[in-house]
Amino acid sequence: MIRQSLSLLAVTLALTACALNMGRPRPIDLSAVAVRVVPDLEPDALAEALLSADPDVALVTGAVDSAWLDTVAEFTGLTVSGPANVGDGAMAFLGGEPVGDTTIVLTYDGGALTLHDALYRVAEERFLDLLIFRVADAATVRPAIRALVRYMATDVMNSAAVVMAVEVPSSAAGDSVARMLSPAYYDAVRCEPGVAAPAVRAGIRLFYGPDARVYCRSATTETRSVGDWIGADLVLGRR
Repeated sequence: MIRQSLSLLAVTLALTACALNMGRPRPIDLSAVAVRVVPDLEPDALAEALLSADPDVALVTGAVDSAWLDTVAEFTGLTVSGPANVGDGAMAFLGGEPVGDTTIVLTYDGGALTLHDALYRVAEERFLDLLIFRVADAATVRPAIRALVRYMATDVMNSAAVVMAVEVPSSAAGDSVARMLSPAYYDAVRCEPGVAAPAVRAGIRLFYGPDARVYCRSATTETRSVGDWIGADLVLGRR
């Protein structure tokens, strides 16, 4: 009788666990690439690299323009969101068709931050928000990120998973950005807690979060012929 009761309890617990899992949205794999392209790169070179990597989304920055990005999009079959012109270059996303996108200039004491923001629907009531910006001077990291955080608190959908790329002037500046965004957003060069960062620190960094909506399985940081490159195998959903 006791053995039968334990068996019934085990079945009940199993069914309860299944019901809880069924109540959660299914995980969605997301392959993301962030790249800062080298000067004078031909668009077909980046297109070839993207076709080889086959990401769902690419966050691109560098000395490029809208015509250059349109050519990459034509070769890859991806859709351009942007570009946002900044300094001597531009920033943009390549992926699916966004629900909406915008370029905004965030001002702070002593400067301004140009940000491109695009929202994507990845499933019914499941959203991904991509952000990209450039920190040109390490001295402006703190006020720039404070301005960014204020913007995100009011203008980024609070139920969306967020992936953002930041072009940085040095690895030290990238580390400063990572410290200011932590613990809400995680640095893909570390990917998982306790995993040592790769030896190469690129001129672009990739962040994701919050951890209740997106986590990282693996990431690579490289200096390729097309430029500084970070690839991340992300999952939209709770671990």
